[in-house]
Amino acid sequence: MVAAAAAHDLIVTSGGVSVGEEDHVRAAVEASSGLTFWRLAIKPGRPVALGQVDGTAFFGLPGNPVTA
Repeated sequence: MVAAAAAHDLIVTSGGVSVGEEDHVRAAVEASSGLTFWRLAIKPGRPVALGQVDGTAFFGLPGNPVTA
C-alpha cells in the first residue's frame, strides 16, 4: 500500500474494511498512518473507511457492491 501511496493521489479499495477476520485493509491503514473514521453512524451502519497512507488520501469501501 505504501508503494501505491507514493505513485497516486488517492487510494480507493473495495473490500477488506469490514469486521471479518479476513478483512486486512483496515488494519494495514491503521498501522501505516491511521484512519480518520471507520463506519458511519447511520442505520444500518456501513463499513466505510477514510484515512491516509503516507500522506495520500485513502477511501475504503465494503466488498459487497450493493452496500458500496
